[in-house]
Amino acid sequence: MNESEVTLQDDLSRGSLGAQIKTAAQRNGAELPIGWKSEVARRIVVDWSTMDPRDIPADTIDRAESLFEQLIERFEGSDGERILEPPARSRRWSEGG
Repeated sequence: MNESEVTLQDDLSRGSLGAQIKTAAQRNGAELPIGWKSEVARRIVVDWSTMDPRDIPADTIDRAESLFEQLIERFEGSDGERILEPPARSRRWSEGG
């Protein structure tokens, strides 16, 4: 491992990925740049976009679906009308796949 790489193995018990990264950075005396969380999220999404969806754990898919449902609810207009419509469900979700 080169000097710029940090292992999170010792930080797995710290909770969320963000907490693990913060703990590892503190332990290694590294300062996290502004926007590091969104960059981590972007990299995860890029990785997932190249994976076979069947390789993504079901609990991860369930949590992501819940997150998007909550985001959609927050984008409802004050009159109850949706500002955004939810995306059409894929066959995988509607067939329990």
